[in-house]
Amino acid sequence: MVLRMGWYENLPPDEQTNENYTILYIGTLVLRSIVNRIIKVVSEPICKR
Repeated sequence: MVLRMGWYENLPPDEQTNENYTILYIGTLVLRSIVNRIIKVVSEPICKR
């Protein structure tokens, strides 16, 4: 959250649009879900041992 807000606030004023923020927010959510899925797939075989 802090990283995302920091990146957003460092943009030039003309780039601080709702569209950019929405793209960034959706990108963060997608990345997080992909990472969670990878962690789940990797951790399942380890837990079954």
